[in-house]
Amino acid sequence: MLVVGSIFYLFLFYFFGSGLSPNTIGLSNSFLSGILIMFGLLCLYKGLQMGPVSIVASIAATNPFFVFVIRFFLGSEPTLTQWIATLIVISGAVFVSISADSFKESLGLSKKHIKESLIVSFMASGMLALGLIFFTRSF
Repeated sequence: MLVVGSIFYLFLFYFFGSGLSPNTIGLSNSFLSGILIMFGLLCLYKGLQMGPVSIVASIAATNPFFVFVIRFFLGSEPTLTQWIATLIVISGAVFVSISADSFKESLGLSKKHIKESLIVSFMASGMLALGLIFFTRSF
């Protein structure tokens, strides 16, 4: 959606360019955000196809943790509440990852298959987080 919006804006600028002033950084961030969110969703759907929904969805939902970490390294000063919430998200992801072994017997999945779905889920979460960060920087 962000990619289409960026292309539409460029189309408007091309035909009606006299009154519009393009923000090239905002357009590039919006375009990059759209691509990252698209690949994040593709990884999420691939993870849901590969592994148990309860594990994949909960791991992919840790993208606020990745946003927190990336923003922290970019110089943001988190509050005590944000630190506590991040620790809760990390512990939840660890518990879900540990419980992945119980699905091995019940669903007939191999340990390698579950591990691959966990990796794809973390990739989805990271790409969605980067997409959100670039989206907020596009304004």
